[in-house]
Amino acid sequence: MKAIRVVVVDDHRIVRRAIRALLERERGIRVVGEAADRQALAAVARHHPDVLVLDVGAPGPTGLRIAGRLRARRPDTGIVMLCMHPHDGPVG
Repeated sequence: MKAIRVVVVDDHRIVRRAIRALLERERGIRVVGEAADRQALAAVARHHPDVLVLDVGAPGPTGLRIAGRLRARRPDTGIVMLCMHPHDGPVG
């Protein structure tokens, strides 16, 4: 089975490391990179992940803006958006 390649993006290093640790415990998932929000698209270009795990509330370019740019450049890359605030509806 081919591992799912993941890049984790969050502006807090400790959060990136925690998400990485959780994901690496799962069979079939390989974290291939981490980045702060401003380096997200460069990390995707460098690592070619299957999935980007992204903080929706990134303080630089917002997670939504990063996701939009990623969709335009690499439409086959999946995106998982994380949010620390409870929300009942779609983001955006």
